[in-house]
Amino acid sequence: MAHKIPFDEQEYAEIARRQYQEHEYSQNNPDEAEDEATRIEWRRKLKAALSILTPRQREVYILIVGYRQTEKKIAAKLKISQQAVCDRYRRAEKKLRQFGQA
Repeated sequence: MAHKIPFDEQEYAEIARRQYQEHEYSQNNPDEAEDEATRIEWRRKLKAALSILTPRQREVYILIVGYRQTEKKIAAKLKISQQAVCDRYRRAEKKLRQFGQA
């Protein structure tokens, strides 16, 4: 049985913030109002994107991206192999890329 990760607004906001900072648009230094609007939009898109993942994929994706945990730590926490962690993350990324192109 997978470890249940609670997802609340603060966690979604933190993951969205990290992804926003890594995104190319963050280099443009938009004014503060646009910046906040963009972050809100990123949060909305993130929630929609994460909803297409299976619970297992979402859990691994959140642990890697949101909590910055290693595959080794996640495997130990979830009591699965590191390969299973990598497979779930890879599948999650593939789904999210496809979602972003739709």
